Amino acid sequence: MWDNPHFWLRYSLLRAALGLANGHEIGLLGAFRRKEVAGSFRRFGVRDIRKFHDCLRITDEVRDRAGKMVAGLKEGRDIFNLDFPFGFPAGYVFDAIHKRQRTPFVDIRHAKLTDHFVECLATLEAADRLLEDTNPSLLVMSHSVNFHFGGLVWCAMRRNIPVVIVHGDFGLCRFVKKVPGSPLDMLEDRPYAHDLADVPEAKRQVLRDFGKAYMEARLQGTATDIGAIYSYQKRPSQIDRRQIGDRFGWNPEAPLVAVYHSVWFDWPHMSGMKHFTEFHDWITCVAARARSTPEVNWLFKDHPLNSWYQGETLAQLGILEGASNLRIVPEDWNNTAILRSIDGVVTYFGTVGIEASAMGVPVLTADRGWYDEFGFCICPSSRHEFLDRLATEWWLEQDRRQIMEKAHLFAGLFFCCPDWQGNFLLPSDDHQFALYRTIPDLLYASAEPIEREIEEIRAWYASPSRYYHNFKMSRSDRFMLGN
Repeated sequence: MWDNPHFWLRYSLLRAALGLANGHEIGLLGAFRRKEVAGSFRRFGVRDIRKFHDCLRITDEVRDRAGKMVAGLKEGRDIFNLDFPFGFPAGYVFDAIHKRQRTPFVDIRHAKLTDHFVECLATLEAADRLLEDTNPSLLVMSHSVNFHFGGLVWCAMRRNIPVVIVHGDFGLCRFVKKVPGSPLDMLEDRPYAHDLADVPEAKRQVLRDFGKAYMEARLQGTATDIGAIYSYQKRPSQIDRRQIGDRFGWNPEAPLVAVYHSVWFDWPHMSGMKHFTEFHDWITCVAARARSTPEVNWLFKDHPLNSWYQGETLAQLGILEGASNLRIVPEDWNNTAILRSIDGVVTYFGTVGIEASAMGVPVLTADRGWYDEFGFCICPSSRHEFLDRLATEWWLEQDRRQIMEKAHLFAGLFFCCPDWQGNFLLPSDDHQFALYRTIPDLLYASAEPIEREIEEIRAWYASPSRYYHNFKMSRSDRFMLGN
């Protein structure tokens, strides 16, 4: 249901590892690029091709139920109090609606809101109907977000059908195995503290060294993921603390904190958001608390991909106006230069939490996220604790050397890879169909790493480990930098 060259490449690796071509494969088409995707399935030898749309039943009953749901809403957060078919989590419905609206907050007066609810209800029913009809022994998906993908994954887990998400990021395969009882918001594989339980100190130090090298390269602008490109390559203007003070008329000796915003609608609850309704709720509260602390100067930074998504900017939102100690970071300022100039970073759970910590800059996150277990950030346990912390000198609490070492260890585990990976590092998926031109040369140059990748995937699937990259790293003692 999603067409991307690297998706097909990652699926082919899983297919080879598990011998899926020897079974009965069913190819599922979504709403877009049906002709092209069907062609790809046929080239794989998949002959049983079905359309998700054929399972949809948009009945009067569905429309009536959706209308009643919408009629009962007074504000966006009321969506969390609704019950959806098969117990599908309301937070994921909220995120899917938010993604469709592409606004700073979910608008319950949006002209298409009822249509979105109809789509949700009908899609969940269709997902369960499809699984009832096909009864697969394995579901392979590109994503677990949205109504279609998330609905299929959720309904499969309810039916005790194992699921593999053939995700990829930062140049590497990051497959996730979902089994009954596992949370839907395991978006991608990432390290957990328990992964280090039996790791000797010598190996930890090697991982710290590689993590440090990777973070230094990333901060210098050599990483190739889209977030790093927009943060470090496309933001050339250097700046320092004195120049920031001159620009905004601030005392350079006063505390200087940078607030790093997120993409408004980029699946926050699928990433673990619990303390706030959405990023608009969070940034509004942060701005209000910053206004009440005039002794601190606050830089607010739009997410680097906001321009790529064409989302509303903080300046357009207008929540920072009228306070002399609140200013917006100019779009061309280099992020490494900003991090060198400030006392602390506030983020929800963005990648900047790792980047800043790797430089020894204290970080306060708003919630538990995907790196909170490693202890290099201050991670409040509630909304109130986070807002209370904002009014303190929290950045003075951190041992900068310790947070650097902890961030480097996480970076080594997450961004780096076994040295057998060799040349087999994938460019970012966002290059989309241009990747078809580069894949043949990559395959030709990477025969041995590909064979090893297939062997590792086979061993991972047979193991109890849910996260493929973690599994690979646990089996290796020699490493290299990722993309």
